[in-house]
Amino acid sequence: CAWIQREDVDVIGGPNLCPSDAPWLQRAFSLVMSSRLAFGPSRARYLRVGAERLSSEKELILCHLLMRRTLFLEHEGFDERLYPNEENALLEKISSHGGRLWYDPQCSVERYPRRYLPGFMKMIFRYGRGRAQQFKHHPGKGSLLNMLPGLFSLYLWLSLFLTLWGNLHANHLWMLWIPAAGVAVASLLEGLLHVRQHPLLPALISGPLIPLCHLAYGHGFLLGMLGHRDAPEARNRCKHVDLEVITSTHKKP
Repeated sequence: CAWIQREDVDVIGGPNLCPSDAPWLQRAFSLVMSSRLAFGPSRARYLRVGAERLSSEKELILCHLLMRRTLFLEHEGFDERLYPNEENALLEKISSHGGRLWYDPQCSVERYPRRYLPGFMKMIFRYGRGRAQQFKHHPGKGSLLNMLPGLFSLYLWLSLFLTLWGNLHANHLWMLWIPAAGVAVASLLEGLLHVRQHPLLPALISGPLIPLCHLAYGHGFLLGMLGHRDAPEARNRCKHVDLEVITSTHKKP
């Protein structure tokens, strides 16, 4: 890998793409994850975006990441309390100490998304919970954007409460739902735009999935902020890990 030889690179990663032979539902999930409306700058983790560049934890993903070993050990590796956000906290820490994170859209891998909707929504929920845990243990401005789905979820619950039990005049009640309607319309339009470049069924399904993802992520974030425990997956892990070190046997001519 040419990136390894470059002295101006501390971390390098690229997108995790959906294979072209994936079933229609998995392709719909892939469209959602590569949507700017759904994932913002993090869509670059699932789509080739732009040219190679200095980047941040928003665009890099653990399943396809190269990092200098000395740097990994210097910053004490992953904080497993944050699963599945352990790499985000580490990359943000490295970047804040002057580390150079690079994104190469052509340096990609392929991996199938979740097979069914419940598994996909659970994954998004865990992403939100993990980000909240990251913000609690390692607060930083990089997580501020990720608070928006949580605020959106709170807004929906408040709007529902005021609609059912509030004493709002009917002329004012509809104004309460304007932001929600805006998100719904924008999501449907996003799905229609996907039709131009993608098969019809995955493209149309991707639209309604976008607000569902915001709700799943937002509720995960809220639970992570309100809860006092770390991710269950982290508590169930063994404390001792045997690290396998693989060295190259290739000799230079």
